Amino acid sequence: MQELSGHELVTIGNHTQKHAIVDTLTLEEARTEIVGAQDDIREITGSTPIGFAFPNGNYRSQDVSLLQSIGIDLAFSCEYRNNRVPEDITGDKRLIMGRYTISGYNDLTWQSKIIRAGNSPFLLAQRLLVRSGH
Repeated sequence: MQELSGHELVTIGNHTQKHAIVDTLTLEEARTEIVGAQDDIREITGSTPIGFAFPNGNYRSQDVSLLQSIGIDLAFSCEYRNNRVPEDITGDKRLIMGRYTISGYNDLTWQSKIIRAGNSPFLLAQRLLVRSGH
């Protein structure tokens, strides 16, 4: 991890110490998991992460406040949405970035075009299945 963290295109982020599902923990348990991972990563890489990915993507507003209080500037959820800057960067969305999952079973170019158009390949497939009666 130390060697990887030195690459110009790599940023090491936090994901908790034990892949704890943050929204099932007390706030103090969540703090312990996140701060512990911050310390571990800093010890290995020499840098403190400013990014966080929620294990399983779920979070509460108190989790967002916790991240902000310990210096995390960016977090990733599993919300299927585009991230528009700066129009909708307010409140929790200022910190939480949505993401899309790319499937290895579909054409990458098609998936990228769908995402750039503001859609999710996953949600589009669901809509198509509903329309076709499946």
